[in-house]
Amino acid sequence: MAIKAAWLSLYPQETAYERLGKRPPDSVATGRTAASLYAFGNLHATPYCFAVSVSKRTARPDLELVNADVDEQDVTHSFDIPVATLERAITDMIRTHDDPSLIDDVIADAAKKGHIFDMDRMSDLLSPLSKTHGFASGTEFAHDLIKRNAVHAITKRAAKELYQALSSSELLPILQESRATIDAEGLKSALASLTRALGQTDWGNE
Repeated sequence: MAIKAAWLSLYPQETAYERLGKRPPDSVATGRTAASLYAFGNLHATPYCFAVSVSKRTARPDLELVNADVDEQDVTHSFDIPVATLERAITDMIRTHDDPSLIDDVIADAAKKGHIFDMDRMSDLLSPLSKTHGFASGTEFAHDLIKRNAVHAITKRAAKELYQALSSSELLPILQESRATIDAEGLKSALASLTRALGQTDWGNE
C-alpha cells in the first residue's frame, strides 16, 4: 500500500519490524493523512503527512513532515503503521495550516459517524496553539471546534439512539407497566419530535 511504502521510505535502512518496536515511534501518520485513513472528511491522503520525532527534511513533493514528538497515548495502528489519534491529527492539521473548512468537515463527519472525542486530551494538545488562534486556552479552543462542528451530530445521534431504545419491544413494556411517573408514550413522542427538529436546526447560526 502506498501509505506504508511512504512510511518505510523515511528510514529505508531499517525494517518495518525494527521501527514498529520503537517507543516512541520514529514517525507517525498524522494530519490529513490520518483523517483520510479513518475515512473522516473528504480528504486526499497525499501529500502524506508524518510527524517525526527527530528533525528531518524531505524534498519529495508527496511528503510533508511535522517535526514533533507524538506521545504514545496519541498513537494507534492502521495499515501496519503508527497513526495519530483523531484528536492529534486535527491538532496537526491546524499546526500545518490546513484549510479550516477541511478541518471542520473532518470533525463534523467524525461526529456523524460516531467518534467520541476525548475533550481532555484534545484540550491539552491544542493548548500550545490556542493563543495564536485567538483562544485563552486549549479547552476553549477544543470546545469551540466541537460546538461549531459536532454538537448537532452528537445530539441528533443521542436522541435517535434513545428513541430507538424506547421503541424496542423489551423496554417500552417495562416503562408502561412501571408505577414510576413516566409517560412512556409521551416521552417517545417527544423524542421523535426532537429528532425531527434537530434535523432541521442550523446550529452554526446560533
